[in-house]
Amino acid sequence: MKPEEDEVFYSKLLNDMITFVGVLEPDGTLIFANNTPLELAGITLEDVKGKKFYDAYWWAYSREAQEQIKEDIERCARGERIVHEIQVQAADGSLVWIEFSMHPVYDEEGNIKYLIPEGRDISEKKQALEDAQQKVAYLDNMPTYMAVTDPEGRLQFTSAVTIEKFGFKLEDVLGMRFDQMPWWEYSEEIQQKMKEVYERAAKGEEFEFEVDVKMGEDLYPIKYTCEPLRDENGNIYALLHTGTRIDELRAALDDAQQKVAYLDNMPTYMAVTDPEGRLQFTSAVTIEKFGIKLEDVLGIRFDQMPWWEYSEDVQRRMKEVYERAAKGEEFEFEVDVKMGEDLYPIKYTCGPLRNEKGEIYAILHTGTRIDELRAALDDARKRAEYLNNVPTPIMVIDTDFNVQFTNRAWSNMFGITSEDAKENKCYDMVQNPDCKTERCCVKKAMVEDRTVVCETTLHDGKDMVVQYTGAPIKDTEGKIIGGIEYIADITDLKRAIEERERLSDEIMRASTPVIEVWDKVLMVPLIGRIGSERADQVLELLLDEIVKHEAEVVILDVSGIPTIDADVAQHLIKAASAAKLLGSRVIFTGMRADVTETIVSLGIDLTEVDTRRTLRDGLMEAIPRV
Repeated sequence: MKPEEDEVFYSKLLNDMITFVGVLEPDGTLIFANNTPLELAGITLEDVKGKKFYDAYWWAYSREAQEQIKEDIERCARGERIVHEIQVQAADGSLVWIEFSMHPVYDEEGNIKYLIPEGRDISEKKQALEDAQQKVAYLDNMPTYMAVTDPEGRLQFTSAVTIEKFGFKLEDVLGMRFDQMPWWEYSEEIQQKMKEVYERAAKGEEFEFEVDVKMGEDLYPIKYTCEPLRDENGNIYALLHTGTRIDELRAALDDAQQKVAYLDNMPTYMAVTDPEGRLQFTSAVTIEKFGIKLEDVLGIRFDQMPWWEYSEDVQRRMKEVYERAAKGEEFEFEVDVKMGEDLYPIKYTCGPLRNEKGEIYAILHTGTRIDELRAALDDARKRAEYLNNVPTPIMVIDTDFNVQFTNRAWSNMFGITSEDAKENKCYDMVQNPDCKTERCCVKKAMVEDRTVVCETTLHDGKDMVVQYTGAPIKDTEGKIIGGIEYIADITDLKRAIEERERLSDEIMRASTPVIEVWDKVLMVPLIGRIGSERADQVLELLLDEIVKHEAEVVILDVSGIPTIDADVAQHLIKAASAAKLLGSRVIFTGMRADVTETIVSLGIDLTEVDTRRTLRDGLMEAIPRV
């Protein structure tokens, strides 16, 4: 062939290739490019011939790409072979991944005459690789245990969670028969069953049942499945095995049910809407109070709920509220709700609910009947009016710790008028180290529905040791709607003997009163837990009173002690023995059947002590003896 014929031949040959091929001068000037890259870019050879290769359209999308190609040309011109992946720009502006290479062509004297750049489209390959990596990552992050075997049961793959949970390496178990996996080794019967399962699955059957797997030294129940995987022709090429921990699932279900039960039993009206205001949930108390069915209102906008239908103005306001709450605002105000034919005032709150990322996913609405609250508090305030004349500082709060009432003694102690204290938080009014902690007596009283006595030191200009008592306040239905707290300034006792004796007597009587029920007959009602310290106090008080009254009979009533254990029984025997040494006869009353059984089971001898079933029996026994 002639040279010009050779050029035509080689041009045609290169143009028929599906790869990207070009010819460059050593300085990077483009001499030739085949049709594949030209058609991709929508250009002709004349558009790029004679120009620097790195300035061509293919690389114009990025300065970094141009610099990379320029560096490739310089390195190839020094004799290096270049291979790497890079993107080229198509006619529509999209980018296509290619495997790019460049190598030098030498003349007969060994000088570099040309540079040959080549490119092969690897977009589909990269996409397939990304898909494969994504699928592997998905399998590795599946929360279930997963394994793939061939039809003969030999392990081909298992997910990362399986490896992690069972503590082995993938290479240790690849190729192992599924029935011989470590998690079945606890039972030959199970191993035989799993062998039967994969043999039948290889014939097209599917399985789902519960079985135990061994993890460490423990067994855990899982929901196991096995099914065949088929190719495009329907032929079985593998078996998929999965396992889901059902102990965790059951625990999660129990937790979810508990939370729903908690919501259903909230004493307030409660509803949850999505950010657009559509109802997603409302508590059982709401449904019951308003006489609606949940299915009747699910999905309805909150402003269109039946309890707002009495007023278009209120409906517009509620719509504005949830729209603003969906943007992060919170609300609290009083509004009326319609129940039947009547309107009732509630304290309404609305606030956004956020997920772990801080994104608002729902809105919580609550309502508390304040007519009942106000009535109960008004009644409590009326009943507490007489307390204004009591020298003991007294304070009444609601369940939100807002002060509702203080008497004059309280105002005198803290230098705050009742008007200034009202509706303020109690912990802002008093410098009590127990405030806003679990030690707070009035908080414990409201939470635990009982009277709680505490002692602390107030730091308000001077240290003041006080004993304060908290008790719950209830409405007519028995619902706790606040608390009352009264304070005894123990330091004042040192300066006021009469007050000290009165308060000391009250404290002692509240703890363990010793009552002279008849001449030379004392009665001690024991109430609450008897610990070592209290037992010593009871004994000391009892002995003092025996001497003081020259008592001949002492009745110890134990009906108020909730539990009689060995320690309590020993304390009682000790008290009886001490009283006997002073010449007093001791009669125990209130000995319940369970108490008697406990004493007998502990082997404690009460033959030297008289016992009577009731306090009345004890009194009838004691009084005729003096």
